Amino acid sequence: MTKILKVGIIGGGRIGECHLKAYKLVDQIEIIGVAEISVERRKYIEKVYGVKVFENFEELLEHTPNIVNVCTPDYFHVEPCIKSAKIGAHILCEKPLATTVKDAEKIIDSCRKYSVYLSVGFKFRYEKIYQKAFKLLREGLIGKPLSLYIARPQEVSDIMSRWPT
Repeated sequence: MTKILKVGIIGGGRIGECHLKAYKLVDQIEIIGVAEISVERRKYIEKVYGVKVFENFEELLEHTPNIVNVCTPDYFHVEPCIKSAKIGAHILCEKPLATTVKDAEKIIDSCRKYSVYLSVGFKFRYEKIYQKAFKLLREGLIGKPLSLYIARPQEVSDIMSRWPT
């Protein structure tokens, strides 16, 4: 018998909606619902996707999802990640994990403490340029990075902003 995973999505904006669409295609996933602060977005998600919506993420966590997908703005990843780990939910968090190293460490420590998996959504990790950078790091040809700044050409950002959600 196939195990059904219960998934909760925190953040019902553009990225959260993309994840919701993908989850709806997987038979082994039960979508508990979407936590979203915007009344308009909650109404839209409920009407279009027929899933339960929550005014805040704590309500969603009361339904004990197996997996929580954090799709909130960057500055609001810490609290949902830590509270999700505390209930034993595995976490898929959109990039960046946090806006400071200290906050990222808090999330990682919390996931270790509660023995849950943490994955950061970064779809570009398999592109050749990033693979080359990882190879240089692994081979010790460059030192330990303290931070990283990546800029994409404006035309790429413009194209991505027009992608349908």
